[in-house]
Amino acid sequence: MGSSWVAVPGLKTVNLPNITVTSIDTTHLGLTSYQKTFMPGMIDNGSISFTCEFSESIFTTLHGMLRDVVDWRVTAPADESVVASFSGFLTSIQQPFEPDAEAVLTAEIKVSGDVSLS
Repeated sequence: MGSSWVAVPGLKTVNLPNITVTSIDTTHLGLTSYQKTFMPGMIDNGSISFTCEFSESIFTTLHGMLRDVVDWRVTAPADESVVASFSGFLTSIQQPFEPDAEAVLTAEIKVSGDVSLS
């Protein structure tokens, strides 16, 4: 994992991934129970999204990372001591501007491989 980290300024929310496991159909014609059978398949560690205050510098930084698999780290709030580290790539950057609302930026990271907790 990376040796130096850059904090996302003005971070508002972080949505942790929905981890899923695919199922592989192992049903065959020799089964006498007439019931489908399955086995677990590959783990998909999902995506992580975050919202932060919009700034030109953070947009430029994130835009420059599009299509690159990079190391990420999510640190829990001060009262928790959990740190999640993983590799992943940005799949979207959105900057909705609304009247009478703070300018924010939302981004999504697709996790690639394992998530390490420490």
